Amino acid sequence: MNVPSRWRSIGAVVATVLLLAVIAPFAAYAVPQAIGADESYVVLSGSMEPTLSPGDVVVVDGSTAIEQGDIVTYASGPDAIPTTHRVVSVMGEGFETKGDANENADHGIVPHSSVLGEVTIILPLIGHVILWANTPLGFVSLIVLPVTALVLLELRSWSNSPGKGSTVTDTAAISGSSTATKDTFEFDGPVPADSASAIELETDDDAELSSEVTIDLLDLKLTVIAMMALFGYAGWNMLREIAAVSAPHPVTIGVLTAGLLGLGLSGWITFATWRTNRGEATAPPTAGPTRTDGSGSSEGTDD
Repeated sequence: MNVPSRWRSIGAVVATVLLLAVIAPFAAYAVPQAIGADESYVVLSGSMEPTLSPGDVVVVDGSTAIEQGDIVTYASGPDAIPTTHRVVSVMGEGFETKGDANENADHGIVPHSSVLGEVTIILPLIGHVILWANTPLGFVSLIVLPVTALVLLELRSWSNSPGKGSTVTDTAAISGSSTATKDTFEFDGPVPADSASAIELETDDDAELSSEVTIDLLDLKLTVIAMMALFGYAGWNMLREIAAVSAPHPVTIGVLTAGLLGLGLSGWITFATWRTNRGEATAPPTAGPTRTDGSGSSEGTDD
């Protein structure tokens, strides 16, 4: 077994697992329905210390039965910022709640209709990243610049890397009007009787100049995934902005457009490369050289 290749494979698996571990909490926040929850919120205050800290994310489920001691998220009005506190008493008309760090219970009873759900999952710290990503500077720093750098690195690797990968060849024919030239090479040693003492090589009038660009298909797939993430995140932000202020931010529109164009371009290149490789893999094998007397292939068994 090739040890370097084995370690490279292990490193790729470890890197993939780490990448998924980093992405998973943000995916759970963005799409809580994927893990069986209903909504997700960022904790903004320290009223639930030490159970919850500012910057934590809570994922709530509105289908569970709420009991005393559960942590719930509720909103006192349609435009109110949701509050996450612990239920200290269950009453017929609602719940009495209190922050773990507060000395007194919340004012008034929280009606059943105001409860958004019970906190089922706590994701520490990622709320800081989410809050900053929702600012224009954070959005550009965390989304636009990394994706742009990835695309530039892929283009640089595409044009300069001599490594192995999926090869796309661009061939240009250069035609000249000059006559064929002959170069003569003489051998000092003995030559076969049926051969001349000199070998002449001719260059045709039409010469082909081939330039090969090596593309790693894995890199292309990673680029497609990055563009899908960029497009999906920008689309999600646009929907939130439309729901909040009825108009998306110009930066969001620009990033959404860039993500769509990048996704289309990288997807087309990946698909074209895959088709090329598939055609090369299914191409019939080239026939072997023929015998010098024209009787057939030079490979085979002797009678």
